[in-house]
Amino acid sequence: MNALRQRLAWHPEWFALVLCLAAWSVLLAGAGGAMPALALCTARGVVPGHTPPTVAGGVLMLLAMMAPRWLMPLRHVAFRSLRSRRGRAMALFVLGWLMIWLLPAWPIGLLLVRFEAPPAAVMMLFVLAAVWQLTPQRHRALLRCHRTRPLALTGWRADTDCLRFGAQQGVDCLISCGPLMLALGLAPASLWAMLAASALIVAELRWPQFAGRRAALFTVLLGFATLV
Repeated sequence: MNALRQRLAWHPEWFALVLCLAAWSVLLAGAGGAMPALALCTARGVVPGHTPPTVAGGVLMLLAMMAPRWLMPLRHVAFRSLRSRRGRAMALFVLGWLMIWLLPAWPIGLLLVRFEAPPAAVMMLFVLAAVWQLTPQRHRALLRCHRTRPLALTGWRADTDCLRFGAQQGVDCLISCGPLMLALGLAPASLWAMLAASALIVAELRWPQFAGRRAALFTVLLGFATLV
């Protein structure tokens, strides 16, 4: 037991994995019909035609797909904060990150409720997302996801630094992953497609050599598989 506690203390980023697993559990429960009002992963929900998108559904989608990307930033936040405020610092980082994603996601979600994109338009979005993955601008944004920043130790500056760092990471993540997430949001509801896209996002961050042409090809194939 002590060994487990020591390991968890040395890896405070386990918090992100718990959020990820919890979100996937709720999404899977919704796909089985247990929680259709919350388990929304695309514009049409986990089960097509059930309910319109909600804020809760958008947060679940982001936690399930993106939480693994927070591992290194959360580790930085945890070890650059006083032990007594470590949990608070990590929570503020996540809040800053989510704010950046939810601000544009809310009006887009309302638009998706009113309009259903034809398959050709959805496939075009996957192709555009693949092209974006080959651009220098996207490559620079992906590299910035690895950067850190100094954090104050106490007071309101410590809180704002953590919130700002989360927002900074959220902006870079939105730039690098936003087009793919938009294509996925317009595609027919599919948990396996979410899982495949999440694996792609994590692979690019963990293994930079996978980014670029390999990721672009994977994105196009994902688009075809989603629409078949």
